[in-house]
Amino acid sequence: MGGHEARNYWEHSGLILLWTSMLAGPVAFAINLQVGYALVKWACSREQTFLLPLVAVIALALTAWGGWLGWTCLVKVRAADEQGGTIQDRSYFMAMVAIGLNAILALWILTTMFPQAVLSPCE
Repeated sequence: MGGHEARNYWEHSGLILLWTSMLAGPVAFAINLQVGYALVKWACSREQTFLLPLVAVIALALTAWGGWLGWTCLVKVRAADEQGGTIQDRSYFMAMVAIGLNAILALWILTTMFPQAVLSPCE
């Protein structure tokens, strides 16, 4: 990409991709937490406990998608200068943060899945 084309990309559609990758992990974690909590009583009363880990798997997939999206953005700005100052540098930083944030939240979702797999959530 030329300088002007790259600037337009990272100010419009590229920026949307970056923010989507940044927010995918936190949204997935919130969905896992809230929907998982709301389903416990209903799933236990109807013997549908498989739904609880399923919510966590869906949240994990959303987090992995956010990390992949951040990685694709990072590949597009590999030539960025880590010292900052340009839009490509900001995009490089946001892509790195998005990958790290999604990795941390994926680990957190995995640790919340462990008790559901080992212990019965209905007891």
